[in-house]
Amino acid sequence: MKKFLHFSLYSCLLLAPVFLKAQVWAPVSPQPSQQVMWDVFALNATNAWAVGNSGKMVRWNGSTWTESEPLGINSQRFAVWAADVNTIYVGGVTTGNQLHRFNGTSWENLLSPTNWFGSGSIRSIWGTAANNVWVAGSSGRIFHWNGSTWTARNAGINPAFSPSRIWGTNAANMWAVGATGGANTGVIYKWNGVDTWVEQLSGVPTVKGIWGSSATNMWAVGGTGGSNPGQIYRLSGGTWTLQTTTTYTLNHIYGSNSSNIWAAGNSGALHYYNGTSWVIQASGRTDHIYAVAVGKTGSNNRLILAGEGSASVNPLVTATMTISTLPVTWKDFTYQYNRKDVLLNWTTLAEINTDRFELEHKYEAGEWTLLSVVAAAGNTVRETAYTYKHESPAAGKHYYRIRQVDLDGKSTYSKTLYALTGNDKQALRIGANPVKNNQLQLDSEANEQISIFDLQGRELIKRNIPAGRTFIDVSQLKAGTYVLVSSTGTVKFVL
Repeated sequence: MKKFLHFSLYSCLLLAPVFLKAQVWAPVSPQPSQQVMWDVFALNATNAWAVGNSGKMVRWNGSTWTESEPLGINSQRFAVWAADVNTIYVGGVTTGNQLHRFNGTSWENLLSPTNWFGSGSIRSIWGTAANNVWVAGSSGRIFHWNGSTWTARNAGINPAFSPSRIWGTNAANMWAVGATGGANTGVIYKWNGVDTWVEQLSGVPTVKGIWGSSATNMWAVGGTGGSNPGQIYRLSGGTWTLQTTTTYTLNHIYGSNSSNIWAAGNSGALHYYNGTSWVIQASGRTDHIYAVAVGKTGSNNRLILAGEGSASVNPLVTATMTISTLPVTWKDFTYQYNRKDVLLNWTTLAEINTDRFELEHKYEAGEWTLLSVVAAAGNTVRETAYTYKHESPAAGKHYYRIRQVDLDGKSTYSKTLYALTGNDKQALRIGANPVKNNQLQLDSEANEQISIFDLQGRELIKRNIPAGRTFIDVSQLKAGTYVLVSSTGTVKFVL
C-alpha cells in the first residue's frame, strides 16, 4: 500500500471560509423528466451531454437543451463521454444494455464487442480521442477501445474494485479511482502506458473523482459518504498528499486549467480552486451533486452541475462565466547545444486561445529578430511539447525568447535563454546512451554543476564535475529515462 502525507487543515491549503461572488445558476429548460442525473460531460461551451435515472440523455447544443432516449432504454445511465458530436458513449445498468455508442446516425449496443457479459454496470467512460476510449465498471472490469478492437485491461486491478471514475490526459496518463470495500478502502490506480494498472494510493476514504492539468499535477476527491467529511488530494512531485478536508463528501472534480478547478459533492457542496487555495462557492442547492463539467471555448465557459432533483427541483443547472487566465501556462523553456546547433525545447501545461509561438533571437550586442514561427495547440489542458533547431549559429553569446500570440493578437513573452556557442564554451556531452554498466560518462570543457532528474521532475543526483571526462555511478537509479541539466542545456539519457 502506498503511503501518503497528511497535512492539517490548519497548516496547509485551507478551504477558506469565505464565499466568492456566486455564479448565476440557471436550471435546464425544459426540466429533464428524470429526477436524478448521474453524469455530465462538456466537449466545449456549445456541446454538452448529461445522463440519469431513466435512460434518457439531455443534450446542450449551444442554445437549447433537448432530451432523447438512446435505444428506448429506461434504466439508469451512469456515464457519458463524447469524442466529438458524432461519437458519443453512454453506459449504465441492466444486463445486455450496459454500453451504447452514437455513431453519427444511430445508437449501437456494444455489449458483444466488449465481452461485457452477465450483470453489473458501466460506471465511468473516458477517452482522449475517438480511437482511445476507456470504460470501467463493476467487479473491477476495465475495457479499452483502440479504434478497431475492444480489449480487457484488468491487469493490476483488484477484482473487488468498484470504480467511481476513469480519467486521463493522454494515452499514457490514464487513472481509475474508486474503492474495494468499506469506508476506508479508497484506491487510486494509474495505467503504466503498456499493460498494467499500478496502485498509487490506498487505505483512504473512497475516492470518487479525479482530474488534472498534466501528468504531474493531478487532483482527486472523495469521502466516506453522506454528510461525513470529504477529502481533496493532490499529486505533486510523485506523491499524493491530503490537501484539505471539507464538510461533505465530494463526488466529482473538473477544471478548465490548473488555476480554475471545481469540486462538487453532497448537500450542494461546491468548492473552487483559484490556483492558490480552495474556497467555498455557493451552488444554490441542498441536494447532492454527482458531477460537474466545464465546457470551454476560449475564455467563455459553461459550468454544469448534475445531481439529485425532484418534481419541483431541477437536477441539472448551468452557469456561464468568463475566466481571466494567462493564455499559456509554461512548464519549461530549455536548450541543448551539440557543438553545432542549438535545439530549443519548450513545454506548456495549458493553452487558451493560442495561435502561434514566435521564436526571437539576438546576439549579445544585436537587436531581437524573428527566428521562426511555430503553430500553437490552440485550446488544451494537456501537456504539449514543442521544439525548434537553430542550425549552426555563429560562435558567441546568443539570447532566445518566445513571443506567444493569441488568436485575438494579444501576446506575452517567455523567459529569456542565454546560450554560448563556438569557442566560448562547449556543451556538456554524454558518452554511451543508453548508459553502460551503470557508469554515466560526461565530457566537459569547463567545470560544471549538473543535476539529474526523473521524468516526474524530482532531483535525484546533484554534482560538481571538473573539466574533462567524468564517470558518475548511477546504479542507484532504476531502469528508465532521465534528464541531465547543466548550465549549457539539458539532455535525456536512458538506463
